Amino acid sequence: MNKINFRLFSFFSIKVERDYRKRMIKEIEKHVHKESDLISFNINPSNRFEHELYKEKNLLNFNRYYIRKNLIFIIIVFWNLCIVIWFVQIETYEEKHDPLLINSDSKQPRRKRRIGSEGK
Repeated sequence: MNKINFRLFSFFSIKVERDYRKRMIKEIEKHVHKESDLISFNINPSNRFEHELYKEKNLLNFNRYYIRKNLIFIIIVFWNLCIVIWFVQIETYEEKHDPLLINSDSKQPRRKRRIGSEGK
């Protein structure tokens, strides 16, 4: 009876360990995009602290990858925004300081009409 219990326990512990490894491998593969980033790793459930450290390091690499990828996009958007602002400033400066535009846009003061004085 004792041997049967031990065998069942060892079978379930091996199965749990395999399931745990499969889950961790899938989780790591979600966060790793390059094959070069897949370092040979050995997930041992008895040493979960090291695995947590590995997972945190992997997530940091994942974040750095996206920061590098998005940094180029952010720089391009910022540069385009600067160009648009520059062109808008040039156009508003030209409208304010161009003598031809100033003379054409100047409005003559309108005469007020009184209601009873149309026939005079």
